[in-house]
Amino acid sequence: MKDYTETDFQKKMFITRYIINLETNQIEVIYADGIVDTIPYSLHNEIMILERMKRQVLNYNEFKDNAKLDRVFFRIKKYLCLGGAMFGTVVLAHLGVATFSAGIVGIAMIPTLTINGLMILIMKKYFDKADDSIIEINDAIKDYDKSMYYIKNEDSFESTKLLNPKVLEETPDSIQAVAEERKEYDLPIEVPSINMNTIETLPIKDLKKTVDVVNKPKVLTITPRNKR
Repeated sequence: MKDYTETDFQKKMFITRYIINLETNQIEVIYADGIVDTIPYSLHNEIMILERMKRQVLNYNEFKDNAKLDRVFFRIKKYLCLGGAMFGTVVLAHLGVATFSAGIVGIAMIPTLTINGLMILIMKKYFDKADDSIIEINDAIKDYDKSMYYIKNEDSFESTKLLNPKVLEETPDSIQAVAEERKEYDLPIEVPSINMNTIETLPIKDLKKTVDVVNKPKVLTITPRNKR
């Protein structure tokens, strides 16, 4: 799960994922601030963690709107940086031409070009930083949408439904690869393999395809009785 928090205090409480350590029989819970908390493994503990991850998404129902505003801000900042760099280049270029025409090449022309290049490097740094922030926000919005989709269709991923061989064979390869993991590692199937912790690596289109397969109307074939 991506980090939806806005403050350092929220990061201390926000679970991004967990790992079940089969050798130590413990759960390693990873928070948004990078801290890892270790607790004994039990079905109850795992269910509690998943419920908390679900509440995190539901409690951040304003996240998407706020993230879109942040994205607009960084886009404005990005183009302001670009505009500033272009303006500075033009101004300093004119200064360079003026000093060159005045015959002060050694004293003024070289410093002007150096400052010009330095300004471009500084602006590029802020430009790239704004670009990275936009990418990070876009990834978080996609993750949030996927998490909300999963929560709304959680029943479709129950083990009793998904592990039906006829259903499973029609699901995407990415789903099949994850779906039987809990059985392979002898973990309780009361927690489905496709859950709030594992969907981060799964494309939302594969989740949607799986929901369609699970909820596909069953066709009943009725064989008519032989006429007497």
